[in-house]
Amino acid sequence: MKNLVVALVILFSQTTLAQASDRKSLQLSPTTTIKGNAPGLRVLIVVTTREVKTRELIGSRFREGNFPELTTIVQNITLTVNGKDMFVPPSAFMDLYWVYEAELALTRNSAALIIYGGDGMESFKVRIEFDKARVKRRALFSPARSAKPAEQTLYYEPTSN
Repeated sequence: MKNLVVALVILFSQTTLAQASDRKSLQLSPTTTIKGNAPGLRVLIVVTTREVKTRELIGSRFREGNFPELTTIVQNITLTVNGKDMFVPPSAFMDLYWVYEAELALTRNSAALIIYGGDGMESFKVRIEFDKARVKRRALFSPARSAKPAEQTLYYEPTSN
């Protein structure tokens, strides 16, 4: 019985340390708001999207039937952590198209905005990771290698010389 109580306490404490918001559609409105709280983190994210003609966006890669006529792109991301507006590097989101959902994953000291897009072998998941101070990393995952990122970008804190 004592082991069961210990196991339940550990399980409960782990579930309160990591939480994900419900996935929100990025296609229903040009602005999507995602909020979340964890110990020491209060996060507000606004993802701004717009629809564009897929043919104009990807050019010669466009083939009838392989891509939708219109696609949703991420135009901007605003991020507020603990009441402070944070800079989100454009390289974290400017190349994302055919996006359809987003969610916020929180732990005690860090967080990630996760954006889902594409379809089939063109599908992807992007994690934009941040903490109280700044955006730290963007990792793009493909279905073929879901455990390791297919590409990643690290963002460093600016230094003065």
